Amino acid sequence: MSPWKYFVILAVTFTGAAEVSINSSFGEEKDAGSAYLADAVRLFQVKIPSLEQTQLSHQELGSLVHACLEKGDYDGLKEIELKVGAARFVAEPVISWALSSDWMVPTRGQGDREVWTELAFEIPIAGQILVGAMDRIVADSQKNIFSIIDFKITEKPKSVSALTEAYQAQIELYGFALTVLEPGLTLQNIQALLVNISRGHIQTVPIGLGKLNLLQLAELSSEIVNGKNGVPRPGALCRMCEFRMSCKEGSDSLSFLSKD
Repeated sequence: MSPWKYFVILAVTFTGAAEVSINSSFGEEKDAGSAYLADAVRLFQVKIPSLEQTQLSHQELGSLVHACLEKGDYDGLKEIELKVGAARFVAEPVISWALSSDWMVPTRGQGDREVWTELAFEIPIAGQILVGAMDRIVADSQKNIFSIIDFKITEKPKSVSALTEAYQAQIELYGFALTVLEPGLTLQNIQALLVNISRGHIQTVPIGLGKLNLLQLAELSSEIVNGKNGVPRPGALCRMCEFRMSCKEGSDSLSFLSKD
């Protein structure tokens, strides 16, 4: 087998490309390369998917939906549904909500309303640097209100209590960050909203701010990073924790829940 044939098989293996573009500088090797590609597909019975047929991970799906909402690309949401199928994502409820929501109205241009999407920040807290990005911020100067909108794409609808438990700290940190980015702004002038999007379903969950001691939380996080043992708090969130298989308490709690 020639080196060229090895190259074609590797290209098929690693890229999964539906087509291989062969540089014309290879001359007569072009036709041979095409033949080797066909041989490789037959030999390994490779089914090469097109982009539309590729199965997106849940994280990739969420990122695509995020991007469309941030840009107001509602045709893009329809394309996502066509790509992944209505069994995973349905565009119409999301589009209907976005078109009817005051939070999704673009900047009016009169100066009384400003909108930022994917607002990145780096701010100090308890001697550490908090880095993040907020999905959508809407500032209404007439009402003197800033709104934090955070999109959560889940496979199934989540209860209000589950969403609040999972994301209270994150949204509180966003609120703190906003007060640093906008001097003079207080939590009393910030409202926060989780938008939970799942297949064919969308719900909005207000998140109250000022319920956590963020400085204490930041100090505790710093101590854990520096080697102090954390206090395990096993619960329903262990199902989603990426460290659950390395945490005895988390694994035990999941084993207990699976027996119920």
